[in-house]
Amino acid sequence: MVKDAGLKKDILENGWAILNQNGREALRMRELAKLSDCSVGTVYNLYENLNEIILRLNVRCLDQMYGVLHQEMRKEIECGSDLHEVFHKMGKAYISFGLRHPKLWRSLFESVPIDPMPEWYKEKAQNGLFIIEAAVQKKFGLSEGKANQLVNFFWAAMHGMTSILINRKMEALNESATEGFVTSYIDHCLRGFIQ
Repeated sequence: MVKDAGLKKDILENGWAILNQNGREALRMRELAKLSDCSVGTVYNLYENLNEIILRLNVRCLDQMYGVLHQEMRKEIECGSDLHEVFHKMGKAYISFGLRHPKLWRSLFESVPIDPMPEWYKEKAQNGLFIIEAAVQKKFGLSEGKANQLVNFFWAAMHGMTSILINRKMEALNESATEGFVTSYIDHCLRGFIQ
């Protein structure tokens, strides 16, 4: 059992290295088995299929991404910043994370959909947003509905811009996507929504 636990960890570590270097498309059971010094059958005995491995790796991606967002949020809240500044810093952190780690970001948001998504994964993915909602609700005296609406709006707007920048959907935009442009975009998204 301990040996299995060690091998499961090795498989995920090798998967993480592949994901970081070459992206989700490069993940193959045969390659994972080879790098982990075991048979393909052994990998299938430890994990249901490649999708499960991808989801396990995506959890690690989520931990990294939410860690960055939560750190920025906590820093701004502790500094006594207003709601606009908290979301502004988180927005920059989100886009920056995507641009620094495009392969991880794509694995999280552009993977082949798994239906039905396992409950353990949905819970993990949603938990990071719930933490942000709860923190801004408490600090700024927002209703639960307002905090939920604000976080979801923020998430969709930052996600959309990150996708455009990573996938170079608009070449003219990419040429002007300086830090100043990103800052202006975030301000524009938040203007009128945060009073």
